[in-house]
Amino acid sequence: MLLNSKHKTKQTYMKTLQFNVPTMRGQSLTIQEDILETFYPHFHRHQEAQLMWIKKGKGVLIVEDTLHPF
Repeated sequence: MLLNSKHKTKQTYMKTLQFNVPTMRGQSLTIQEDILETFYPHFHRHQEAQLMWIKKGKGVLIVEDTLHPF
């Protein structure tokens, strides 16, 4: 946590976990189904593109430096 002395506000920075998506040799697409009460809770990044289909729920998706409510 960082305290901004000029404005007396607290800024919280999230640690980013580097994640390697497991793939099998020769595959260009991996499909994974997660049936959970909550999403993966850690802010992470990886080089691979990630598509998510959310059937039900609400929240905020963080992509780089932008927030996307759903």
